[in-house]
Amino acid sequence: MVGRGRRTRLVLLPAPGPRVDALRDVFTALASTEEANRLLTDLMADLDLRYDVAADHPLAGRYCPDLALTVSGTATSVARLARSGRALLLDLDDRPGVRDAVRPWAGRVEAVTARTDDAPAAAVLVRPDGYVAWAGEDVGGLREACTRWFGAPRA
Repeated sequence: MVGRGRRTRLVLLPAPGPRVDALRDVFTALASTEEANRLLTDLMADLDLRYDVAADHPLAGRYCPDLALTVSGTATSVARLARSGRALLLDLDDRPGVRDAVRPWAGRVEAVTARTDDAPAAAVLVRPDGYVAWAGEDVGGLREACTRWFGAPRA
């Protein structure tokens, strides 16, 4: 928006000229870098949002990155594993206690042990919408997140 008072108007990119051409050149250079391209994509898709999920890890409440994973020797990704439409617990540190913690939510939460070169946490609980409900190592926090997002545990 440009202007003041009643004469406010929206200006996207005016007619071509040296200033606009320079802006296009800068934007093109930025968009060709992986980090800037990811940021622009996230902004356009609203993936830069962070929801309050009552968890302290920096990844909690953010859209889960589509990590390249290996499960039982087979290459896969978060997106492929999330196709079931259920919540997904990614145990990235091979901790049986973490997988055991979600057992009372079997059928609602799928627990998968996976390896990745760029693990953002020891374990990540991904909601069916792709956002991280919990990340870290604290099994108590994991159980609280499961109860908050997926209901009471089954006996």
